[in-house]
Amino acid sequence: MRGGFNSPWTLAIRAAADHGRPRRAVALYLSSLRASQLPCPFALAAVLKSVPRLPSHAALPAAACLHAHLLRVGLLSHPYPHAALSHVYSRLLPEAPDLLDDAPALRRESLLVSSNSLLASRLRAGDVLAARALFDAMPARDVVSWNTMVAGLAKAGHLGDLRFGLWVESFMGSVGVELDDHLRTALIDLYTKEWADG
Repeated sequence: MRGGFNSPWTLAIRAAADHGRPRRAVALYLSSLRASQLPCPFALAAVLKSVPRLPSHAALPAAACLHAHLLRVGLLSHPYPHAALSHVYSRLLPEAPDLLDDAPALRRESLLVSSNSLLASRLRAGDVLAARALFDAMPARDVVSWNTMVAGLAKAGHLGDLRFGLWVESFMGSVGVELDDHLRTALIDLYTKEWADG
């Protein structure tokens, strides 16, 4: 069984990575494999995110092992681990050329994943204006982009964003994108905060 974005294994690995515990993130990932979980691209991205925090003598060998693992399990072309691996190599080998620079379509996907990560971090930091500017400047947006922006605006309780929520609904409908449960929930949260503040 392959874990998903919100599987218990992925959440635990991501929590360890987010809290600066790279060895714990790696150990949890290995435990998930021992528990017969199929490799999850989101868990792998979280593990890769923690690699630069490993001791300097261990970081590059860990990156190389995870790179080989991605190749072996066929997940190197998935945008999340690909973007995470590119980030790891750029941190560990800043003077080296991009080792993963051979797939233009994948680079576009990785750019989207990186933009979504940056968007989420700006919203977590409470910088709504910078997040909105980034969102508006993104050459492409996916459902993650929309979910992140709407949920971030709802959490921030940013005034005037009711119009943005209505625009999101209208725009997505006009281009034929169906709202998923996460986006509907984020929009409802945004609307209720707006009406409570109004």
